[in-house]
Amino acid sequence: MEKDFRRLKTKVQALLAADEWEANLDAFEAYTPRQLIGPLFSTLLRMDEVRWRAVTALGLTVDRMFQNKAEDARIVMRRLMWNLNEESGNIAWGAPESMGEIMAVNATMAQEYSSILVSYMDDSITCGNFIDHPPLRRGVYWGLGRLAQERPAILTKGASAVCVGLEDCEDEQIPGLAAWVLSSMAGHLPGDVDPLPGLEALQDNETDVELYRGRRMETTTVGALAKEALAALSGS
Repeated sequence: MEKDFRRLKTKVQALLAADEWEANLDAFEAYTPRQLIGPLFSTLLRMDEVRWRAVTALGLTVDRMFQNKAEDARIVMRRLMWNLNEESGNIAWGAPESMGEIMAVNATMAQEYSSILVSYMDDSITCGNFIDHPPLRRGVYWGLGRLAQERPAILTKGASAVCVGLEDCEDEQIPGLAAWVLSSMAGHLPGDVDPLPGLEALQDNETDVELYRGRRMETTTVGALAKEALAALSGS
């Protein structure tokens, strides 16, 4: 069993590491979602672009699982949530990103779990769910940004929490990621939330941000993302 797992993990990582990795996603359908979950979770621990490709593959795999048996997909989501729980003893690399990707792909999962992902951002509104480890919290903002790309309206109630990230002093990339979330939420911000002053204050921030979007890694800056958000919110 362990040998089979290692073999499939090697195969999965090779498919995702290839230049033609997006075309290789079709090859995953030769395996059941249940077979793929373990190898994909292991791949989330890598510290290169392949881990991000695993996030994409995990979203598709859990969606396929949901179509077959929804409760199995919910178990995967609860596993990701447990990994983010301090009691689990894990450093949950890739967990919030995967939650966001799964919800971007699957509308029902988004309805059920989006408020939980929001709850990891701001301790003043989250009943103790706040993630105080900045690199993991960075993943939360990415997950919300990915979700906002597909379902911006579902995050309307969390807009004030996203704005808190514009002034995050513990991780220099989070303000840029918060700006990215807000740019995707254009037209869906409640009237009592005004991110413009916070975004304007970030325009000259040259801190690099590594951002996976459009299934590609790019290096941008906090200031560039703030300007994108300002343009999106102004409708220009």
